Amino acid sequence: MKRCCSIKASVVEEDEKESGLRAILNFGHTVGHAIEALSGYKKYKHGEAVAMGMVAAANLSVNFRILSSVKYCMFVSFFRRAGLPTELPDYSKYEYQRVMALDKKMG
Repeated sequence: MKRCCSIKASVVEEDEKESGLRAILNFGHTVGHAIEALSGYKKYKHGEAVAMGMVAAANLSVNFRILSSVKYCMFVSFFRRAGLPTELPDYSKYEYQRVMALDKKMG
């Protein structure tokens, strides 16, 4: 955990305005924040919600042919082995879009 915090601090220090490298820290957060909001901030821990958001983002990358299906399966397997959820909660597409449009990481 200490090493993770150190890496995050160095990324933030290098890119204080979120204009480049720091954007990598946002990976999965927009969908993750939507999951937290839609579930009333009670059902999922922040890390669980972000993990589901990361899997959703990786799935989009497969759809846009940026990430191979094989790499996606490896990615999902990693999260599952870590005991993290990988399936999005069953909210409608509209509900996700509505809440994600309000997320601070979208702006």
